[in-house]
Amino acid sequence: GIWANLHRHSWGSGNGTVGKVWSELVTAKATIQDAQIIFDLSEINPETDAIRYEAAALLSLVDFYLIDLFGQVVDRDSLKSPIVYSRAEATDRAIERLEDAIPKMGDKYRFQDERILFRMNTNAARILLARLYLNRGVYNGTGDFAELDLSRVFDLGTDIINTFQYDLADDYWDNFRLDNVSRTQV
Repeated sequence: GIWANLHRHSWGSGNGTVGKVWSELVTAKATIQDAQIIFDLSEINPETDAIRYEAAALLSLVDFYLIDLFGQVVDRDSLKSPIVYSRAEATDRAIERLEDAIPKMGDKYRFQDERILFRMNTNAARILLARLYLNRGVYNGTGDFAELDLSRVFDLGTDIINTFQYDLADDYWDNFRLDNVSRTQV
């Protein structure tokens, strides 16, 4: 059945589940890019700047999933013509985008308002960037994990730890509690 094919990684191009994931990711990417165009046309102020850099980080998140799951990233140029980037090219673009956005996102580590709980924050962007650096050797096809990339992973982890915003749970299973919105465990 369908789930057996997914479990064995033996699906074909006609698999509806895989096709739906691709469609949802490409749609999310287009939506984020449309929002970026609107913000680029709007008046520059701290609030729109924060959203602009958050959108750049979210775009990198979508690209990460496309890179990891499908090995290529579809994009569009200024004329909305499709461009397909290889796994290595897309990884470099996502890293560059995050390296630019993170310093400009500010010190917004956690959102206190539950309505914006699921927004991209600075540390989430750092985790994503660390994951891209950590997997860069796989994504570029060489299997070579550069010392500079691994050093950057370590630095990003240290930056997150040094925000003192997170704790380790005393009980591992507390991480799965339903009432963990205000908890600081990672």
